Amino acid sequence: MRRLGISGWVLAWALALACLATPQARAEGRCPPGFYPTGSEAAGWLGCAPMGPMEGQDTPDEGSGGGYRDGLPPMRYDPEQLKIWNEVAIQRETALENERMKDPVYQRLSAGYWEYLASDPADPKQICMATFLTRRGGVVLMDWGGAHPGSYLAFFGGAIRKVDQIQRLRVSLKQGGHVQTVQAFHGPLPWEPRLGMLMFKVPSTSALIDNIEPVQDFEVMLQDLPLVWGEWHSGTKARQHLSDCVQRRRS
Repeated sequence: MRRLGISGWVLAWALALACLATPQARAEGRCPPGFYPTGSEAAGWLGCAPMGPMEGQDTPDEGSGGGYRDGLPPMRYDPEQLKIWNEVAIQRETALENERMKDPVYQRLSAGYWEYLASDPADPKQICMATFLTRRGGVVLMDWGGAHPGSYLAFFGGAIRKVDQIQRLRVSLKQGGHVQTVQAFHGPLPWEPRLGMLMFKVPSTSALIDNIEPVQDFEVMLQDLPLVWGEWHSGTKARQHLSDCVQRRRS
């Protein structure tokens, strides 16, 4: 188990969560207005990119008859051609995945693993944390004491956009076939400001620890867009770590 000197970000999160009251407006469609989906499940990530012309280009005027489709002859593709193109794309992705799997870090993330953290005994915040890491992102189970105690289930990943200030965002959390649509806290990932994190408030320390299953699937969605998904394993070890950490904190 690693000891972590966790300082200002926890207090900043706690104060922001305590003061937050205005819900964040919901995004429309799979991505926010003006954005389109990018990435793929095969590649292990999903995201959103802004719509619009490339810099220095003019947008074709479809309504004036000068659109890019005007005057183009119809084109028909042989179904066999489409099949071949699809097979080539799959083969290419398979080759890329085989190359990526030569990296031991990528191998470990593909399998998924836990990191266990705890505050230094002299730290008044006394944070206990277990994080499950995958190539799509991660899940954080955290509980802290001190002047701003709280228990949270959090998710982070490349498809969760970064924000500068904590805000509310209405998202859906799916676990074990059960879907809840709730307000989550959306803020920056403390260890990597280029990524965002979604935090779900858990009623108590016991509710957090007692509900850690050995194996648990999860998926967080914004409307119909999956932000992070996967399945943790070895949850019994995570539950034991958090239980032991909290017990030491209370002794």
